[in-house]
Amino acid sequence: MKTAVHLADLADFNTTQEVLDELQDLLDAYDTVVQKPREAISEAAATLANKMNEAYKTLIIFDNLVRTFQAAKPDFVQGYKNARWIVD
Repeated sequence: MKTAVHLADLADFNTTQEVLDELQDLLDAYDTVVQKPREAISEAAATLANKMNEAYKTLIIFDNLVRTFQAAKPDFVQGYKNARWIVD
């Protein structure tokens, strides 16, 4: 610990090795807590990407199934295509 070099200088401020150790423990605990939101965001982003990929694959299956109705139900197929149109 870098503070050990200055421990004698800190004695005037009632700072002991125990106080420094406690401070270091608090800093370590803080670093652990600070990382949790980042990890949660990263995990959520990966989960979202997986879910979006699953949804896309499901829509491709639906698209292929709907095509089988083109001759018999063209209005249904057109309605489906209109509903699938993505508006930004």
